Amino acid sequence: MVRPVLPGLDDIVASYDRATWGPIIEGHYALAERAGGLAALVPLLVMAFRKIKSFKGRKVILHFILPYVRCTREVLDIGLFALADKSRVVREDALALIAYSLDERAMPALIAHADHADQRDRDSAHAAIDAIRNRNHHLFLDRDHAGNVVWRVTDACGKIAT
Repeated sequence: MVRPVLPGLDDIVASYDRATWGPIIEGHYALAERAGGLAALVPLLVMAFRKIKSFKGRKVILHFILPYVRCTREVLDIGLFALADKSRVVREDALALIAYSLDERAMPALIAHADHADQRDRDSAHAAIDAIRNRNHHLFLDRDHAGNVVWRVTDACGKIAT
């Protein structure tokens, strides 16, 4: 049996702070395997997030930690922090993470973000607000409430949220 080895914070920053997608994704999977699974890495990814200059690395982190937002308070905190990111794609992933959380603590930040200069950010902030108010994360994607969009996430708490 291989004993899991947690990487150091500097190793995580170096792995995600790259210019191209391929090495970031490959590094992510290698770190998760070395650590014995993503769950062990989540606290380290949260700590490393603010040190990573590459928007691609920050986006990858938000994407992979989304299933932990309902179980780990710090994941929502990093999503709220990422609302101020320079990168539009990072902010969009932060808004998705926040919407999936269904956490009322995010409402003040979302209401403030609903006045963002970028129309896409405003639209996504309103969708996240709608999702939280209706206790239905699907509404982040199903913005016209048509009922034909389902956002399935294998929640880190062990259940599939439908």
